[in-house]
Amino acid sequence: MRLWGQKLYSTVKAHMPPDKQFFQDWDTDRFLRWAKEYGPDTVTVVAAILNSSPVVQQTYNSCMGIMSLAKKYTAKRLERACRLACLRTTEPLINSQGR
Repeated sequence: MRLWGQKLYSTVKAHMPPDKQFFQDWDTDRFLRWAKEYGPDTVTVVAAILNSSPVVQQTYNSCMGIMSLAKKYTAKRLERACRLACLRTTEPLINSQGR
């Protein structure tokens, strides 16, 4: 299938490498629901990441990076880090956290 026009994006799951196929099970709402479990600043950071590209699927890896921090650190510490990112910039992206 070929898409015509600007900012159009489509992926056939069968065409994706096996290690990337799990992204098909994720969407913007799922990332935001996950972020709400940690707090409003985590939601702000995840929303900023999701809105940082015209092709939202290209931001999923960065969102997964935030999720991996939640496995390594406490929920309180993740929310505090996101709060600092929000205070330091109007567009808190994954680079804002020192990556």
